[in-house]
Amino acid sequence: MILNRGPIVVIEREQRYFDYSACEYPTGLIQDKILYFNEENIDEVILKDIVMIRKRGLKRFIKTG
Repeated sequence: MILNRGPIVVIEREQRYFDYSACEYPTGLIQDKILYFNEENIDEVILKDIVMIRKRGLKRFIKTG
């Protein structure tokens, strides 16, 4: 399950940027089991959240005024 977009994480004293962070589903967020990955690591999107769909609609509304 996606937690956020664009996390910056310190790994071995170096700041690294990832496209996404996620946790296992349905377990949920466990501090030391957060997964970080980039767009090219995604093979398949199983479910698009309603929040993302609404954001797209809002962006269209703002652009068209």
